[in-house]
Amino acid sequence: MKKVHFYLRKTSSHKQTIYLCVRKGKNASYRKSLSFQILPTDWDKKKMRLKNKAKCRDNVLINNYLDELESSLIHFFHQKIINKEEITLADVKTFVLKLLYPEKSPEKNFLTFFRSYLKSLDTKLSCITGKPLAKSTVEKYQILYKLLKEYKTLSQKSMFFSDIDLEFYNNFVMFLQSKGYANNTIGKYISAVKSVLNDAFIKGVSQNMTYKNHLFKSLNESVQSIYLTKKDLNKLLTLDLPPRLDNSRKMFLVGCYTGLRYSDFSRITADNISHGMIKINQQKTGSCVVIPLHSYIKGIISQVETIKSVSNVQLNKNIKSICRIAGLKDKIITQSTKGGKLETQIKEKWQLVCTHTARRTFATNLYLDGVPAITIMKITGHRSESAFLRYIKISQEENARLLEKYWKNPKHRF
Repeated sequence: MKKVHFYLRKTSSHKQTIYLCVRKGKNASYRKSLSFQILPTDWDKKKMRLKNKAKCRDNVLINNYLDELESSLIHFFHQKIINKEEITLADVKTFVLKLLYPEKSPEKNFLTFFRSYLKSLDTKLSCITGKPLAKSTVEKYQILYKLLKEYKTLSQKSMFFSDIDLEFYNNFVMFLQSKGYANNTIGKYISAVKSVLNDAFIKGVSQNMTYKNHLFKSLNESVQSIYLTKKDLNKLLTLDLPPRLDNSRKMFLVGCYTGLRYSDFSRITADNISHGMIKINQQKTGSCVVIPLHSYIKGIISQVETIKSVSNVQLNKNIKSICRIAGLKDKIITQSTKGGKLETQIKEKWQLVCTHTARRTFATNLYLDGVPAITIMKITGHRSESAFLRYIKISQEENARLLEKYWKNPKHRF
């Protein structure tokens, strides 16, 4: 029994699981799924490894994993031979399971590792910005840890790394649904679980790669997002408001005419404005963005220092009140999955406005005005046009009118 094989169980075009096979003679063998899947076109049958292709995700990581597994088995066989011991399939099975699912000691406990992972977040730097993680990111992991502890208590299941499989995934998703979480929120927490598992694998704490299975997915669904039309913006501009709400209106409109996130437009100062341009390093990405001053911004340059003190939570509340007063009451049908059930509601437009609506308003109105998507993307930071087009919100009628406007230009007739 010296032959170690890795193979795909099927040959269809869909993703297939990699299997380990240890043969004993011609007919006897031990086979074990390795819990992650690849496309057959990425597999080199002769070498029994993933092909060295740039588009083949995680090929180096998985091939190293297979190399170590094969090396460990060969060493196991040699030790048996040196000790003149018989190699049985039962021995092979026991050895392989210990390799894949290390002995269940405290340091191999998923929640124990998660607790240490939480402590490391205080000094962890973002791989995108190179800066400390945002407070909201840290809070997401803290909430997830509490949810996992609650799930463990209610389910009375162990939480070793070997337990984090597809059964865990399905049960944990149902647990989150039972708490009324929306699909996108559940997807956010699953994504965080995968990040922790990946960190454990890289550090050699866990050999469980089930989290890479395509079924271990982060739920995601499109939600009804709105933008403010030019007509809507004019209504906001002409409102007579008390100072408290006027301050929030100005702050929100700065976002509408810059395309910046709340974390950026809320901290613009005179130092960011020079030669008719706003120049600011974005907090989320760390990249610098330059935006020409809109006439509205020019009109309140002297006030930018005094309109930045409203918190995100308070601004969300205030801008809804302002939009209600402005009469933004168009009926909008919204759909979302909460607690595993699809909910349909009819809301008035003002109820759906939030601080992020300002950024989407900026992008959508510019696109409707015919500004090239690539120009807008330089400010919004979208990396692909497809992602940008999903982000902006235009109706079928608006899209048709945009094309009509394009065709009316003599240069574009054919």
